[in-house]
Amino acid sequence: MYALKIPPTSQARWLPLLFFLPEEYINPCPTLRKLPRNLLEIANSPEWIAIINSEQFINEITDAMSALAFPHFGFRGWKEDYSGYFPLWNLANALPYWANKSKK
Repeated sequence: MYALKIPPTSQARWLPLLFFLPEEYINPCPTLRKLPRNLLEIANSPEWIAIINSEQFINEITDAMSALAFPHFGFRGWKEDYSGYFPLWNLANALPYWANKSKK
């Protein structure tokens, strides 16, 4: 059995979330869609590590998670129907905030 240790400051900490997201939230995200579903394959590849450490990866995982969360706030339509100044749009896109609050 392999033990894969992910530093808490690494963007790789979002990979388990990616693996649990429904496919319809991953399909619109080209970077997320091409990542393998095997952590060891990702960990042993400098190319995949570079992709995970990219800004594109964090943007897409945040977009996918916010698309999943936004409908549960009780608003109809897509989150894109609302501007970036809409408070619940900002809350849906606050993935690092939600992750940090869940640790306490």
